[in-house]
Amino acid sequence: MGAKSGSRKVNVEAPFRDDMERLVSLLLKMIFIGFDELEMSERVEAVELFGRKLKHDVSDVYTRLASLEEKVELLEQHIS
Repeated sequence: MGAKSGSRKVNVEAPFRDDMERLVSLLLKMIFIGFDELEMSERVEAVELFGRKLKHDVSDVYTRLASLEEKVELLEQHIS
């Protein structure tokens, strides 16, 4: 299941959404009290959630690049 945000598809599956809601909550807390004032468990959780988000985005970019490469190859075949 997905929703549109502008022209970009946004992943709104429950586990991903829950992780992002928690990450946003921790980031807001960091803004108000600072990273050093978070409990150690919250620091670790924030870093892990950010890492998962980054991994997802890198995977998404790689998938898009692979798709573009495939389309370019098809265009090259039709041109020659």
